[in-house]
Amino acid sequence: MTDTFSKIKEELSLYYPDVTDDDVEKLITFFKLSAKAVYAAKKAASPFNDTKSDNL
Repeated sequence: MTDTFSKIKEELSLYYPDVTDDDVEKLITFFKLSAKAVYAAKKAASPFNDTKSDNL
């Protein structure tokens, strides 16, 4: 995760020079939780759908 963290921080620092480690941690947490929520919603919705939806 350290390498990924460093890459994300490097990319963000190009656009936002004042980005901190705390900001990067919050963004990583936000995107991980968002991905889990989308996955859970798609998994929960699939047994009730008659058609297969790959739009998510």
